[in-house]
Amino acid sequence: MTEPKSFTVLGGGTAGWLTALLLQKSIPDSSITVIESDEIGILGAGEGTTPQFMWALDYLGIFVDDLVKNTSSTVKNGIKFTNWKNDDSYYYHNFNLFETIDRDAEKVFSRYNPNSLLKVAENTPAKTLTLTAKLNELNKIPYILNEENNTLNPFGNIGLHFDAAQIAVYFKNVALSRGVKRIEGKIVSASTDAEFNINGFELESGEYIPASFVFDCSGFSRLLIGKMYNSEWVQYNLPVKSAIPFFLPIDEPIPPYTESIAMDYGWMWKIPLQHRYGCGYVFDSDLVTADEAKKEIVKYLGKEVEFPRVLNFSAGYYKESWRYNVISIGLSSGFIEPLEATSIMVAIESLKDLISNPSLLETPTQAGRDWYNNRVSEYNTEVYEFIYYHYMSGRTDTEFWNRFTKVKNAPKKIQTLVAGLEGTPLTTDNSIFGHFFGFQSWFEVSYGIGRLPQKVYESTAKSSLLELTHKSNYENMKKRETVKAISSMSHTELLKSTKEKE
Repeated sequence: MTEPKSFTVLGGGTAGWLTALLLQKSIPDSSITVIESDEIGILGAGEGTTPQFMWALDYLGIFVDDLVKNTSSTVKNGIKFTNWKNDDSYYYHNFNLFETIDRDAEKVFSRYNPNSLLKVAENTPAKTLTLTAKLNELNKIPYILNEENNTLNPFGNIGLHFDAAQIAVYFKNVALSRGVKRIEGKIVSASTDAEFNINGFELESGEYIPASFVFDCSGFSRLLIGKMYNSEWVQYNLPVKSAIPFFLPIDEPIPPYTESIAMDYGWMWKIPLQHRYGCGYVFDSDLVTADEAKKEIVKYLGKEVEFPRVLNFSAGYYKESWRYNVISIGLSSGFIEPLEATSIMVAIESLKDLISNPSLLETPTQAGRDWYNNRVSEYNTEVYEFIYYHYMSGRTDTEFWNRFTKVKNAPKKIQTLVAGLEGTPLTTDNSIFGHFFGFQSWFEVSYGIGRLPQKVYESTAKSSLLELTHKSNYENMKKRETVKAISSMSHTELLKSTKEKE
């Protein structure tokens, strides 16, 4: 196959336009065409992202304040998990701060994060476990305003919440201004060469669009990698398979986090935008019908809600998201579930792998395809394991939750993790850590679902003499957290300042 200097992106939306923008930036001498149809709508029920999204904006030279102003976006420090132990308690899984470990103490206690160890030993409330959790409680973000030069100094990572429909338009306008071409229409067929590489598309209008290398961003339609090339589907053992999206009026002040509320047969997301909440109930449709799920939502909220549609999905991904001259990105490649907002994260990281290794696209080989497909497989497996673990909170009140009490049903790595945590604290060298979720992520979720026995942490702290050697550092750290939380910028202030920049 010849060098792919021309790229065709099938489908718009967040995945399609981000793909086009990242290709245009990394391979500026190429021609990029996006084929999309205005008839194929975008739900726009509210979308959450991770720090990978912020990397993409920075790489593309897109100013965050401009995007926030034009897409109803808000800041995301992390996720608040409410009622996951069926006791109305909550905890946060947040994005990491830039400095979360005391490096001097780490030299002595190389396998433990000393501050985390002592926090559990002290039985710190989950809702104030970390500095970012404290920021969430105060409706603040990890930025400090330098009043001398009126600049914001970040001390932690953030993501964004946005309206999917608005941000698709925003990215489209940026892409078009940078030379990306757009063709309106729906494809009815794809033509291939003798090697089964796609070389063109026929649209409903009768127009023929030639193609040399294609990115399938067709969402849940999965037109190419799924329906045309029949790539093998890898199914994951997660019960949620349906979602009912809906909207709610926004509260003031607008929170800087997503809320995930455990329900009887799944969980409900609540994503704050500047003008409303984008919400939805993700549930096991084998146990309850959509109508029963709607009744549970109304009962929980105490008011009637309009439900525009019901979405069905399967937790998994295509084993080969790159086949022939087609790479699937985003939902067309697979979908685990929305619990940790990982879909855009995996899409961006997959694209980063491609643009960081230009030879993969310049001179495609089967070895290159295999390497890429293995990377995507590793990303999806890590996400699956991390998400599954959230459900292991010990709830037994419904059939849905009871199934997660059986550790033998969990992925093998989770079984090993759970067995180890019964007698020893979580260590910084655990094999469960991966590309996306490291010690801090697993620690926060483990503590939140009650998997870190306080007595184990107390005895470990005492036996290691950690209290004697690190206690003063620990107390100073807590004081610094308090000062930083107080001096940090409020989410409300940031949104207000963004609106004022006309």
